[in-house]
Amino acid sequence: MKKILSLCVAALAAITMTAQDIAVNIKLVAQSGGESTLLLASGNGVSSADNATLVAPLANTNNVAIYVQDDDRYSIFATDGAFVNLPVSFITDRTANQSYTLHFEDVLAGSGTGSLKLKDLVTGDEVTIADGETYGPFVVNTTNAPGYAAGTNTVVNRFVINYDATAFATSATTNEYGYATFSYTADVKPAMPAGLKVYKGTLAGETLTLSEVADVPANTGVVLFGAPNTTYQFAATTATADMTGNVLLPSSGWTVSTENAYFLVGNEFKKYIGTDAVPAGKAYLIYTGAAAGAPARIVMRFDNAQGVESVEAEAVKAEKFVENGQIFIRRGAEVYNLQGQLVK
Repeated sequence: MKKILSLCVAALAAITMTAQDIAVNIKLVAQSGGESTLLLASGNGVSSADNATLVAPLANTNNVAIYVQDDDRYSIFATDGAFVNLPVSFITDRTANQSYTLHFEDVLAGSGTGSLKLKDLVTGDEVTIADGETYGPFVVNTTNAPGYAAGTNTVVNRFVINYDATAFATSATTNEYGYATFSYTADVKPAMPAGLKVYKGTLAGETLTLSEVADVPANTGVVLFGAPNTTYQFAATTATADMTGNVLLPSSGWTVSTENAYFLVGNEFKKYIGTDAVPAGKAYLIYTGAAAGAPARIVMRFDNAQGVESVEAEAVKAEKFVENGQIFIRRGAEVYNLQGQLVK
């Protein structure tokens, strides 16, 4: 049979569906009254050729947008296979009332592909998508949406369709500063949610310089940087990262006789005194200078080659604020933009 599904941001003329197929409109409704709709379609009658990219008009405070984040932003996402771990993101409006509800409309769920489920990565809730049902209301704030700034259109990576944790190789959770050390026994790369960066580290004196890499080779230590207190999933891959000069060591290389070892504490590495093993999946480094001159801490700086000013991780938490419609980060007395460049 044919089912015509109309959208606010785009329209798919017609999808030929069978009893084995799935289709649903997921409409995001803001407390301000703004609306945006995402169409998901799966089955023999559709293909990725039906996908439509999202062009979100972010000109007014009532605008919101919901989409699939998959190499591009899709307001219509179609596949002839099953939906598994499909990330759904949205863009907030700029109003003070940050409350939203998801409405499930025109749901067609065939027996062949099973039902659709929505996973909320913030609350841990998982609900079955049923025609006429809703999810929410839920709020967006600086606690549950890292990177959120009042008065801006903020991207929120919060939902997953048909979440399956067994599809991922491993996970890692950042600390209150957004950092974590990481290692794994096989090649992996960040999978979801979006936004996590991976760094190798080179050591000079008391400074660890971080250079971004795309993935993590097996049994290699790295530093992760993302949203604070957030769990990120990693997928299996064939790693291509050039780890030349990397001094970060995997937990599998730890021995109790190791001296001058440093573990990540907050936003710096501190000298370790003890013999306990490094927790599995973490990383550490060894200070190779004279033992008598080993510092109490080693600070981290981002590599200039990444197009970023050398931002030293100070012993203070980063504070985000909005000025003239732009988001800035204050660390101590210095202020940086979202690209890490010193602005004042």
